[in-house]
Amino acid sequence: MIISKALLAHGFDNFKLEILEHCKPSESIRREQYYLDLLKPEYNVLKVAGSCLGIKRSIETIEKIRAIALSRSEEVLAKNREHLKILNASQKHKDHLAKLNASLEHISKTAKPVCVINIDNGESIEYRSLTQAAKFYNVHPETARRCIISNKLLLNKYRIIYIKVNFS
Repeated sequence: MIISKALLAHGFDNFKLEILEHCKPSESIRREQYYLDLLKPEYNVLKVAGSCLGIKRSIETIEKIRAIALSRSEEVLAKNREHLKILNASQKHKDHLAKLNASLEHISKTAKPVCVINIDNGESIEYRSLTQAAKFYNVHPETARRCIISNKLLLNKYRIIYIKVNFS
């Protein structure tokens, strides 16, 4: 929708579509992340290739999604559970998850270290990533990210701040 609005506002002549690289489908997410990091495109809403984390939806859209999810029949839910059971039993899927979890190189490129400060006692703990901190406090990483952006406390007790890292 953002691109559609921009095309209408600025005209088609002010945009171009270009193939940056041909690659194997198995490499596409890694290469997409490379170009996202390199080019930092203005119209890419999400910062992590292949992930929907961080997408901003209107309250109306969230309500529509919730209504659809709550109206699913038992038959559809059973079908979804069966699909997940088969998927989770697949060795190919297990290998894929293991590869993702073991990708320290990817984590080091995309992770932003954070410091979590307990406002009650002033104690602070540093984490190598927002995701690691979120896991420790048993919250979704997006919840923690929103606390940083809105300058609100996590669990009414913790202030989260990004740590600037200097590479020399």
